[in-house]
Amino acid sequence: MESIAILDADGLIYIIGFGNKGTDLEYQCNELDSFISKIIDRSGCSSYVGFLTGKGNFRYDVATIQPYKGNRDNTHRPEFYDQLRSYLADVHGMTVVEGMEADDACGIYHYQTQQPTVICTLDKDLDMLEGDHYNYKRDEKYYVSRVDAIRNFYLQVLTGDSGDHIPGLFRVTGKKASKAMKQVILDNSKEECMDSWVWSCYYNAMFEGCEEVDLIAMDELHRKYQEIKTLLWIRREDETTSAKEEDKKA
Repeated sequence: MESIAILDADGLIYIIGFGNKGTDLEYQCNELDSFISKIIDRSGCSSYVGFLTGKGNFRYDVATIQPYKGNRDNTHRPEFYDQLRSYLADVHGMTVVEGMEADDACGIYHYQTQQPTVICTLDKDLDMLEGDHYNYKRDEKYYVSRVDAIRNFYLQVLTGDSGDHIPGLFRVTGKKASKAMKQVILDNSKEECMDSWVWSCYYNAMFEGCEEVDLIAMDELHRKYQEIKTLLWIRREDETTSAKEEDKKA
């Protein structure tokens, strides 16, 4: 069965827009066509689907420690940002998703389709998804195993994601994530063990040396830990659809 390339299309706009700065829109659209063709060829796929981030994102409501993507300069965009988005949607059939990010839509499609897929992106966040990947910025195809996908997720929970303004151990506790802490994750193969370890890193960093732990402070730390996990997690199913199905069953 032939594979489908799943395109995280947000990144395409920046690569083409900034990479061809000073050229006109027609030129950039042609470059976009060529780049998508290259992705399909290099990923070894015969067809593609793509997703663009639209309005709203549940993460903005979840984030309380610090604003989600609060460090982004939304004015730093390619000259033809809006036009290239429209071109991807209208000409290439890319789907604009609302309430979540293109990353989530990629994850949902990847796990829900019955066909083999290759996840095509420049974003390391999608490395928490098991399966074939193609990084179209580095021109690199690779496979992420189930265990490595879980490891990649918990490494991010430990360190945070500065690009999306998601805090990690240092921002929450003031203690940096050490190589030894990361190595425990890399040496482990069970998700529950990774979760317990990373939580213990947060707990020990916050309360090390305390003779008595304040339960309210511990609950607040655990709330922040769960928030970080929710912000980082790439969805595998459409939770809106799932909720509607549950309502129907009720």
